[in-house]
Amino acid sequence: MSQKKAPFVLALAALVFAPVLVSAAHSAFAGQNPVTRSTILKKAKGLQVTNYVLRLPDAYIVYEPSKDVFQIAALDAVLSYGDGWERRQVKPYLFHIRHQSWKNHFWKVNTSRKEVYLVWGGVFGRIGTKPGAAPALEVDGEREDITLDVIGGAGDRVPERFFIRFGEADLFFDPVARDLRLAAAGVTLSPCDDWEACSLKDYLFHVRLKTWKGFFWKVNTSRLAAWWTTGGDFCKLGGEDKELALTMKSFQRPFSLARLRTVLAAAEKTRLREIADMIEAGRPIAEINKASVEFVRQFPGVDVDAAVSAIAKDIKGLEAQMEELRNKRQEFQTSFENFDQKANQLFNILSTVMKNMKETQQGITRNLL
Repeated sequence: MSQKKAPFVLALAALVFAPVLVSAAHSAFAGQNPVTRSTILKKAKGLQVTNYVLRLPDAYIVYEPSKDVFQIAALDAVLSYGDGWERRQVKPYLFHIRHQSWKNHFWKVNTSRKEVYLVWGGVFGRIGTKPGAAPALEVDGEREDITLDVIGGAGDRVPERFFIRFGEADLFFDPVARDLRLAAAGVTLSPCDDWEACSLKDYLFHVRLKTWKGFFWKVNTSRLAAWWTTGGDFCKLGGEDKELALTMKSFQRPFSLARLRTVLAAAEKTRLREIADMIEAGRPIAEINKASVEFVRQFPGVDVDAAVSAIAKDIKGLEAQMEELRNKRQEFQTSFENFDQKANQLFNILSTVMKNMKETQQGITRNLL
């Protein structure tokens, strides 16, 4: 990838700041009201927290375009019904999807090629041009190491449904702060605001998606095990248990992986500014990636999206150059198209930086356990 600095390449990074049907394994998943819990966990005041990670095998996102049905599932349970997810079909075989917590990136899903790409920057939900609209920036992105299974819609036709398979997802649990977060492939799939947790004992908890009815998960942090519980009441002892086929680990760190930080400290901003300077100076991608990996190792509790956004903001002269380009877009259309091509290079660099950062963060978590 070329690292050559161009006059207009850096400007468009400001654009990003302008603007997965599973057949339910248990028919009782849908149309339910949450049970009011009798005990509510209080937020922790200290920074030193014990995190627990429930590793869920065979996790996946499934999406049925014709009905706009989107679910995240694992262990025969629906973990999310798509709350907070946006999806756009930009071609019969091409989809853009993202969670609302992803501020500046999205996944580009190509069902014809059965590939998923991480795209930082670009325009979500549109490619090409529309009457009266400026050309949308087409960013290639960085290919993810994710399996994409497609049902129906051979070739360039619209698929019946597709599955984004992660093999394993992580459900982070901070019991004192009552925080949960579902993640896979180094990104947040859900902040689990539609989940609830209840403490029965210091080491025993019930957790569930609020729409689950007739069952919940029981988590024992002492035994590091979890069970599918039926025939009992949420937040009360009792019921029949079936152990879940997952692994559970714990570790203590001065930050919570259940809720990553988006507000950056001064030292973190300084390091990210240095990475921005490297991109502006056209340093080799290997050097940029090395610096981004070192940042995550030093500050593992920082949200990666927030970090890459800070890098883009630190690139000098973006807002002024972008405004000038907007004003002259019609007059210099050819130049703008050339600018789009060069900006694509910059956004591909940022896509690569983000992919390396999230993979490093994911690796750090696994090494801690």
